[in-house]
Amino acid sequence: MMAAPQGASAAGTVTYSATQTIPVPPASTYAGSGGGDGWAIALSSNAVYNVFHHSSSLTVGCHLQSDGSPCWSPETITDGDGHQFATSGHPGLWLDQSTGKLYVYATRDDSTGGVVCIDTTEAATNSDPFCGFTPLTAVGDAPDSGISGLSEPVLVGTKWYAVNYVSGSPASGDKNALLCFDLSTLAACASQPFSLSFGAGDISADTYPEPQAASIGGLVIVAATVDSGDQLSCFDPATDQTCAGSWPTNVSAYVSQYGAPFPLISSTGAVQGLCLPTGSDPCYDLSGASVATPSGMTGAIPATSGWNGQAFVLGPRVYVPDGNDNAVDCYDASTNASCANFPKIIPNLDLLYTVNPDPQRPTCVWVNSDNGSGQIQNFDAYTGGACGVRSGCSRPAS
Repeated sequence: MMAAPQGASAAGTVTYSATQTIPVPPASTYAGSGGGDGWAIALSSNAVYNVFHHSSSLTVGCHLQSDGSPCWSPETITDGDGHQFATSGHPGLWLDQSTGKLYVYATRDDSTGGVVCIDTTEAATNSDPFCGFTPLTAVGDAPDSGISGLSEPVLVGTKWYAVNYVSGSPASGDKNALLCFDLSTLAACASQPFSLSFGAGDISADTYPEPQAASIGGLVIVAATVDSGDQLSCFDPATDQTCAGSWPTNVSAYVSQYGAPFPLISSTGAVQGLCLPTGSDPCYDLSGASVATPSGMTGAIPATSGWNGQAFVLGPRVYVPDGNDNAVDCYDASTNASCANFPKIIPNLDLLYTVNPDPQRPTCVWVNSDNGSGQIQNFDAYTGGACGVRSGCSRPAS
């Protein structure tokens, strides 16, 4: 609808007003169902999906955003041959908004790592809405000890990556390599899996939780422990090679102990590197070289939990999940301090896991956690209050 002119100034400028409506505010707090907490969430325009984590079977739950009520009872996904799929400690999700198909990295019970498809449009009438499995490793090359060893998925453009961690093995072939699923073709990426650069020796990888991974500035940052200690590796999707610079870089006492790396950004929101949420928050540029930690960062981002996932970035603000304090921490690079109204302590939950952006409401942030009556919640990224409708924007016409 075209807005009507409101009046003209002496200089001849005309002011217009317009109202923009975004989806109805969602229910702000509710618990998961079926005995599983999930880890991350995926959002349609009206529903919230979560997959139970560190489990020998893949179970998906759904709640309506309007009131938090279940869309349907949690459903366990198997393939046509009855194979189960184990989930990792950090099972991120991706929802195809046009088809309603939900994708999750998981390990089939023959120790094959890959991506499972769940058709949410059939879930109300089909107790097993399985719609395919894309294997990304050889059979037997992705350990399944009741828990998948795959990492948190990392999205760069339309490429969705995860590490196939295999403890006691060097980085070779598809073991301790970067798997890739192409969201534009819904198939394995060409030439995957990709090699990761780590020091000599075997990888030592826990699965409870597994090491950290993150998307930073269009690069994939991956943590692992090798014979020489904890390291960060970097993969560049533009070249399908190790990033330029001094990778891998050594880090001290980090792997699986703290949350995922978060972006180091400028006052305008440009990505300059990455930092680790250890409390001292060491930072590195995109070549892997150590750089100074901004003076206000440690006050804004304390040490987080190894169960915590990637940060959410909005302009010059970085929102970091903090399971140690059951809070969302926020660093504002434009002020070099905590964001106004943060840290936000989240009530009625315990062991907060992730921060998740809302594709329908750009300033609405969702969290998931281990337990509590408010296990899944959302809040406004600026006020810390309820997500809601914003309207009444006006600007001068040119």
